[in-house]
Amino acid sequence: MKLLHSFISTILLLVICRSTSYAQQPPVYSCMGSGGEIYSVELTNPNATDADNAVNGIGANDGLCDYTFRISTGSISPLASAVRFIFLGNGLSLPFVELTANDQQLYDIDSAPCGNLAVEFNIIEVPSGTPVCQIRDVFMPVELVRFEAKPTEKGILLNWETASEINNLGFDVERSTNGKVWKQLEFVKGHLTTLETQQYEFVDHQPYDGESYYRLKQMDVDGKFEYSEMIVVNYNNSKSEFSAFPNPAREELTLSFVEELEYTAAKVAIFNNLGQLVKQEPLINNNLSINDLASGIYLLTVNINKQVYTMRFVKK
Repeated sequence: MKLLHSFISTILLLVICRSTSYAQQPPVYSCMGSGGEIYSVELTNPNATDADNAVNGIGANDGLCDYTFRISTGSISPLASAVRFIFLGNGLSLPFVELTANDQQLYDIDSAPCGNLAVEFNIIEVPSGTPVCQIRDVFMPVELVRFEAKPTEKGILLNWETASEINNLGFDVERSTNGKVWKQLEFVKGHLTTLETQQYEFVDHQPYDGESYYRLKQMDVDGKFEYSEMIVVNYNNSKSEFSAFPNPAREELTLSFVEELEYTAAKVAIFNNLGQLVKQEPLINNNLSINDLASGIYLLTVNINKQVYTMRFVKK
């Protein structure tokens, strides 16, 4: 969390805004002053790459990218002659930009980490120095690239990996018996801000018998948080005659049996969390397509040689 310039004796409205959608249109960030004034920052090239620098002859293949913002104002406070945008992201010390009412200007940021640009602007009034509002965002506040769990002799081992972290206080590890009511097990401290890969693990030494659901609650230093996907683990999987992986899965499940089995007349059925049959087909081999299922929690049953195997899985 960044400290703003000292407040004067006016009661101010401080608004911190974030934008997290970059897929189609360039991201536009905005915040509102106490009088309803809107201040906007548009990142014009969110998909900048290191290779782009080679075209420009600037620091190619160094992992750094050059970004351009379009900064604009509408109306400004009648007490101010201008507003000042001060960039604070990525620890860079850059010149500020001053705009009057209904004005705009392009603002270049050179040599910021590719794909990990922290967008942070403090906006203050000129000449008083009164803080107006703050714009904060980052492409990947915490980029969680892996979250897995498996049964071991000591309990359920959870491990996860982040590719980058910005203001990451840490993770609450949560567990549930039904995927609805959650209990916090432990808090695992994060690495605050880092662009390096980080590995984490936690062991649930007293897991529930049978199936357990796990998720991570990632906490920012400013109190914001978001949840990971949930994963399902059967504590008896290591001893069981049947398992299916990956879990969660997107497109396909691979079925694994302790013994070699003949699939003649074998059938598989999948039920949703309401107990409704949503898929049924002969089992041809160990691979089961789940492309046609909506995201959710399902019960998988496999009937082979008059024996029924069951387990739950999560479809992403």
